[in-house]
Amino acid sequence: MAHVGDINIACRTMGQRDPIALIMDCSSTMDMRDPRLPDGLAAKYRVIIFDSRGTGNTAVPPESSLILAQRINASWQVQFNGAGHG
Repeated sequence: MAHVGDINIACRTMGQRDPIALIMDCSSTMDMRDPRLPDGLAAKYRVIIFDSRGTGNTAVPPESSLILAQRINASWQVQFNGAGHG
C-alpha cells in the first residue's frame, strides 16, 4: 500500500532494474492481470502494478462522487444550453 495525497493506493512491485508500470483499464484490478506478464517482465524491469482510484483495494475519497456529479452537470449545461435546448 502506498499513501499518495489523500488516498491509499494498493500496489505491488517486483524486479530490480529500471521501472515499468502496468496500468489496468478503469474497471479492472491488479489481481485480474495474468501473473505471467508481470512475472516475465520482472526479469528485466522493476515492475509496478496497482489498483486505480476506486477499484480493488485503492481508496476513493468521499468527495469523488460529488466532483463527478459536478462535472456531469457542467457538461450537460454546456451541451444543452449551448445547443439552444435550455
